Amino acid sequence: MKSLMVTIDAMLWAARAVLPAVSKDDVTPVLTAAEWSVKGDVAVLTATDRYRVHQVTVPVSEASEGEFLMPRVQLDWIRRNANAYRSPLARVRVSWSEPEEGAPVASVLGSGVIRAEVVFGTDELAMQRRPVKGVFPPVARLFPEGAAEAGEMAEVYGMNPDFLADLRGLRKGRHEPLRFYSPRLRDGQRLAHPMLVTNADGSARALIQPNLLLDGAAS
Repeated sequence: MKSLMVTIDAMLWAARAVLPAVSKDDVTPVLTAAEWSVKGDVAVLTATDRYRVHQVTVPVSEASEGEFLMPRVQLDWIRRNANAYRSPLARVRVSWSEPEEGAPVASVLGSGVIRAEVVFGTDELAMQRRPVKGVFPPVARLFPEGAAEAGEMAEVYGMNPDFLADLRGLRKGRHEPLRFYSPRLRDGQRLAHPMLVTNADGSARALIQPNLLLDGAAS
């Protein structure tokens, strides 16, 4: 199995940041998962419920490269149980296997497995689930390359209050500011692109659909 290790604090932050955007509607099962993309010494977690996209980048160690779709229930389990082990010595280990070609789809070998463990000394809590099947939509490509492409710093906007409250999870600390970028103007009209929100160092970001925004001047 492939695996990675991540600190408790980094894992708790990542879970808080992306869980609000993981869909609870199982009509589209692939959206009820968070996509993990592991490369080098970082893991990128991405989630979307069609109306918004949340994405975070966290440092990892002892990591294998790969991608998998972790079910919402498993990511929430990590959040709840990791919170009980707030120690610099505690770690979260995530292991995953890919489906074996030719194995029955209904079997573990045919579907793959994701195992999440909260490790603290000799104590260990574990939860095992099958990954969500399907192709995760390529929403990461919707993010602009930089602030200049993202647009102007936002002035006054009305936003869905529930979505606005969920953005707090992008912060690493309670007093860390968030940056809001509105779509650029073209010929006096705003482009129909989502608003970009980032934390202070750019390691967490979100997109909010334009139909959830109200121009403050018009409200």
